[in-house]
Amino acid sequence: MIDWQSNYTVDWKIVKINEDTWDDEEDLPGVLTVTISRDCTDSVPLLETSSMEVYTEIMDEFEDGWYRVIANVYQDGSYERHALSTQMYQLNNDEVDYGVVKNTLNGQSVLLPALETSIREGSYLPKGANGANWVYVNLISCLKCPVHLVGDGFTLERYVVFDSGDSILSACWSILDAGRWCMQIDGDGHVYIMEKPTTPDLEIEIGDEGLLLPSVKRSAVKIGVPNRYIARDGEFEEIAENDDPSSPVSYTNLGRWVDAGVDTYPDYLNGESLWAYARRRLEEESTVFRTYDYVREYYPGVYPFSLVRASSMENGFEGDLRVTSQKLELDRAIVVSETSNEEIKLWTAV
Repeated sequence: MIDWQSNYTVDWKIVKINEDTWDDEEDLPGVLTVTISRDCTDSVPLLETSSMEVYTEIMDEFEDGWYRVIANVYQDGSYERHALSTQMYQLNNDEVDYGVVKNTLNGQSVLLPALETSIREGSYLPKGANGANWVYVNLISCLKCPVHLVGDGFTLERYVVFDSGDSILSACWSILDAGRWCMQIDGDGHVYIMEKPTTPDLEIEIGDEGLLLPSVKRSAVKIGVPNRYIARDGEFEEIAENDDPSSPVSYTNLGRWVDAGVDTYPDYLNGESLWAYARRRLEEESTVFRTYDYVREYYPGVYPFSLVRASSMENGFEGDLRVTSQKLELDRAIVVSETSNEEIKLWTAV
């Protein structure tokens, strides 16, 4: 097993893949650079994109298609295969110099077909349906890659009707957001529908600083955090209030109410009451994020929505951090520029 804190070398390559079997086929020659970007902060996340530069002869033409980035990592006389990304690559532009063509290619996520496919007009999801299973069924109807449902799913507490302009991908994300679920894409291009991870995929503790490069940038925002949440469902109304003296944004400490507005369309979870809903929503609205920007060595199995458990106070790097974006650059090693958020609850419903 590779020790990612010790010296290793990388022999990376790009392979074309068989769309029917999703297996590796022939190597792509002439690859110069590859950069892989991952992000889950868009309103409809594709989760990953990339760019690649490839040399070809003047009479050759790059063949658009599905390609996989593979890193063979060598250490102490042995090696491991690590697939980093599988995407659809298409020619963006090229440059001819003395009979050699440098092609610049754009890579798109395996989720792209779901973004390009409109949901059928009049589609809906009834109250009580399994939201995760609905996402699974719709994704396998349009994606070429393998799709996996992890766990039993979740129950929707309200009837959902989709707009005619919705894509399958936007509809899937709206359902997953309602259930506090997510998707991840692994390096082989498999899509996983899953609960947001609650255990860390990477731990950086004292003594593990070899994974973390110097300089960690942090930010935190508390402006405008509400201390009162009003929820109405028909003729019923519940108000959750934060008057906790230990909370920096409470009425006790601010001396005024800060409302989150009036919620007239509650989105219940798992049979909760309107009272429980209002309190849950106030807790969510009272959650702020400290953002960490840092650079680290590659570690397998860490994607957007993953948790990184940081315990390196010397670097100002501590807490359970939810990964939101990554940029992978390949050379003799694999370097990851990463942004993660630490949830800080300024009020907790009890």
